[in-house]
Amino acid sequence: MKKQIILSLLTLSLFAGCQSSNKAEMEREEGSRVLVSNKNDMYHTENTRLTRVGYSSKQKHEVSNKQVGAINREKVAEMITSMTVKLPDVTNAATLVTDDEVFVVYRANTTDPKLVADQVYKAALSIVPRYYKAYVSTDQKLISQIQGLQSGALNDTEYTQSLDMLKREMSKNPHLNNTGDQTLNDMIKK
Repeated sequence: MKKQIILSLLTLSLFAGCQSSNKAEMEREEGSRVLVSNKNDMYHTENTRLTRVGYSSKQKHEVSNKQVGAINREKVAEMITSMTVKLPDVTNAATLVTDDEVFVVYRANTTDPKLVADQVYKAALSIVPRYYKAYVSTDQKLISQIQGLQSGALNDTEYTQSLDMLKREMSKNPHLNNTGDQTLNDMIKK
């Protein structure tokens, strides 16, 4: 009798353990679609040599007309900063991303500042949509301005004024930023 009770309790606990795992697995599914990015442990093991890609598939009825595409500026800024500090001569960087502009302040140990500026500029533009403008600078004092804009403590007028001031300050380095139709590649060749 005791053996049957113990065996029943063990079997019940086994089913309860499997049930919570299945519930967690089901929570990762949405409707009739499996969110591949949430199945990271299943699809992306250390031994997998699959190409890492992003994928999405939707039907018209799943998308609201009120939805507007947007980018996560914080993630984009993080990606740009990470790419920038991975450049050979760059030691640190700070990035601010707005609706249509990217500001990157960096420090580099280099004998060719124009080349590094071009690399930082291109790294920033490689992440954002084509309509974005990028500004790069080596002036470390501008990091505090970027942090002030990022904090969100400014009202609309102060924010706009600070952004305009940041653009003016970063545009003082003509070899670092586009002026008119001239590209950084054209400036480097001169």
